Amino acid sequence: MKKTTIAKLDAYLWKRDPDDWYVEPSWVCDSLFAAEEFEGTICDPACGLGRVLDAAKRAGHTTFGIDIKDRGASQNHRFKISDFFGLKMDCPNIVSNPPYKYDDAFLEHAIARAEKKTALLLRAPWANGAARSRRLAQLPLKRVLMVTPRPSMPPGAVIRALKGKDPSGGRVDYAWFIFERGFTGQPTFGWARRPAKEKK
Repeated sequence: MKKTTIAKLDAYLWKRDPDDWYVEPSWVCDSLFAAEEFEGTICDPACGLGRVLDAAKRAGHTTFGIDIKDRGASQNHRFKISDFFGLKMDCPNIVSNPPYKYDDAFLEHAIARAEKKTALLLRAPWANGAARSRRLAQLPLKRVLMVTPRPSMPPGAVIRALKGKDPSGGRVDYAWFIFERGFTGQPTFGWARRPAKEKK
């Protein structure tokens, strides 16, 4: 009986979010700032709960969040409700876990608006498509950081139901794709690792 109840709950909660709002574990964001240096404000134009911005603040950066809805980020960060694609302002750095259905358009707009670096959390196989790989070769892709271990990234409804506790057991590979304005070299490969737990 207990297994059936859990299965039904999971099936209901894991329905695709209409806004493609999926929430990364906090450590995924911390791992980026531990592996990559940024100068200036970090802007997340799809900030959701604000986990990217929280990690940026922990790393010593000023932050600014944008989203089509206030999902909670405004409690701890400067925040504006706006559609990123209609936004004309530039940002020093853009770091985000963008909606899947807009990943290509989001990337193009982010690179156009970021004065320094753009870092997007995307499914690792995203870069393997023939047409997309050729397009990426024309962009200032500086570094790809594979996220390890595989994170679980459920819809926001799941995180809210779990009251902020992250589920485990991710099955999809993700990576941070990092672009830098003016970069003309070949991208390097590395890992964004979950920080080791401190011993008590």
